[in-house]
Amino acid sequence: MRSPIITTGQALIKIRRYCALQERCQMEVRQKLLSYGMAPDDAESVICDLIVEGYINETRYATAFARGKFNIKGWGKHKITAYLKAKGISTPCINIALREISDEQYACKLQAAINKWLACHHEDNSALLRQKLIRHLLSKGYSMEDINAAMACPEEI
Repeated sequence: MRSPIITTGQALIKIRRYCALQERCQMEVRQKLLSYGMAPDDAESVICDLIVEGYINETRYATAFARGKFNIKGWGKHKITAYLKAKGISTPCINIALREISDEQYACKLQAAINKWLACHHEDNSALLRQKLIRHLLSKGYSMEDINAAMACPEEI
């Protein structure tokens, strides 16, 4: 058996600094510890210590991730959910994070995305324009139900 490149004590010091820079999920921390050459069992032990110390909190991570992607990138709830699931975040944590986004904020952000896209795209064929807009909004993570509701009663922002 090969000896680890880094000791558990050294890993704790480095990974605390890593977690202090920004919110991290268990999967990110696990990958970082394994990249240091730690054994998987030792990595899990370090992760448990970090959870107890408050450096890792899945709900806090999910909330910060959802808030950031929604406010900065304009992502919809479906895309946020998919990315959080890919990071191994539990459904209850995801639901808590998505509740942080109010329905009013969500509707405003969707309407702003529609207006921004329409300002940049001009088509002679309105059916084709509508298809392209819907495809764009779906790729941003908005549901078809929300898109139809926003396009049925457009409001100026």
